[in-house]
Amino acid sequence: MAAESDQITKLYDYSDVLDKAGPEAAKHLNVYKGILEGARGAPKAKSLAAQLIPRYFKFFPDQLDEGINALTDLCQEEDMQIRVLAVRAFPVICKDIPKAIPKAADILGQLLQTELMVEQDNVKRSLVSLLQIDTKTVIRTLFNQIMNRDDSQREKAIQFLREKVYTLKEEILHPHEDVEKELAEHIKKVLADVTGDEFKIFMDFLSSLKIYQGEHSKELLDLLAEQADLKSDFQPTDTDNVERLISCMQLALPFFQRGATHSGQTFLNYLSSKVLPSFSKLSDDHQNRLLQSLADMSPYALADDARILLPAVYSLFKSHVPTGKPNEPTPKLNFTYIEALLYTFHQLGSKAPGAVAQLCGVTPVYTGQPSDMVVIDNAQEKNDDFKARLQFLSSKCESTLKEMNEVLRGISIEKEKEKHDTVSQILRTSKNIQELVKLLSKQKPIFLSKMSGLQPSWHRPDVKRKAPATRTESAGEAKKPKGYQGVYVPPGKQSGNKGEVPPTRGRGQGIQRGSFRGGRGRVRRW
Repeated sequence: MAAESDQITKLYDYSDVLDKAGPEAAKHLNVYKGILEGARGAPKAKSLAAQLIPRYFKFFPDQLDEGINALTDLCQEEDMQIRVLAVRAFPVICKDIPKAIPKAADILGQLLQTELMVEQDNVKRSLVSLLQIDTKTVIRTLFNQIMNRDDSQREKAIQFLREKVYTLKEEILHPHEDVEKELAEHIKKVLADVTGDEFKIFMDFLSSLKIYQGEHSKELLDLLAEQADLKSDFQPTDTDNVERLISCMQLALPFFQRGATHSGQTFLNYLSSKVLPSFSKLSDDHQNRLLQSLADMSPYALADDARILLPAVYSLFKSHVPTGKPNEPTPKLNFTYIEALLYTFHQLGSKAPGAVAQLCGVTPVYTGQPSDMVVIDNAQEKNDDFKARLQFLSSKCESTLKEMNEVLRGISIEKEKEKHDTVSQILRTSKNIQELVKLLSKQKPIFLSKMSGLQPSWHRPDVKRKAPATRTESAGEAKKPKGYQGVYVPPGKQSGNKGEVPPTRGRGQGIQRGSFRGGRGRVRRW
């Protein structure tokens, strides 16, 4: 105890010497070295040293490495109060000596791994302070850690970017265009090796930057097309391949909705030529999400896109909706798929009515375009087939609506909320199909455009969209999770064909001071 008391007395004496010296404090190097030595003393001496090191650091820039190393050691002490004091010291020394920022940012970035909330909050506040001093250097350091450190540190660094840099971008990044450009370049490099969740985080970040607003958003659409790997063959049984395509389609939607000049033609051509021909090989979940993503994208197709895609969409529709003839096999009606197909058919048909006339034998709606001046082969036969499928579907919708309304009347919302939500979802889907069929059944079909008021049933405003389940509901099946909105098969006789862990302490075992590790050497899964 006496030794600790002596250490504290010495540190206060050193402080008095430097305070009295004022601007001439730099002449007392040995005194400052005595303060640095206090970082290896007794616990209370370490606590005092953590406060004195940053106070006089500006007078001794040549002691940069020694000062950083002393604080690094203090950041690995067992006593959390000492660690917090050391963490708070980094912004102080960096404000006085900016060349300390790279090392300080690297150390604080590693300390993000702590799971103690008090300590983590202080680390984040110190990093934000460094960002405000030198944004580019801190961002560069964090991305070095994302690309070259272990998964735990990578995750924490990405989380910090999302929680702090993203939310404070108006203060930290804007209006500095050069900072935005540097951030964007780092993100693009990381995109070569990311998980699906990481890709979404980084794309959200990029799309929020002012340098990618308006016509410049095309560059981000090109990034999405590149990430989706549209130049390669589609692998329907490769989960990563399919998930990546669906994610990129969904991430592209906001750009189309904001009026981006890029038409999405690359995505739609790929769907037509590569994806829809392999549709039957996809899992139920992927089939459902892909059709809904296609439906969401279809309002932004150009006329040429529509003409290319319509035959594949109509072929899928016919494979899911029979004519109802006595000798024809009757597959299970999957209303979830059918709603998405009909919605897509309407959107594409509004852009290329001549192509619909060729496929279905309906009376063409002439728009004045040469492509609508068509001569239809076997028009009556095609029209009869089309109308028979619509009539069969309309009949099934009516019976489903009647049955589900009766079921809904017998449900207590308070006691059976999950069942109520499921039945309500079935009703929304069935009503949408009924409306879409009604418009197509007219002598001259009416196509809903993106400006129509019909809202796809999977776009419920009160429920966050989730990936639907992969199986149809049947008796004896496991209970579905709350809010289940998976594949729906209507009733009827139908036949046819899945504790806290503190940071490691001790020199050489905790914070890394050396160079970054090399490449990650593996592919990240979506």
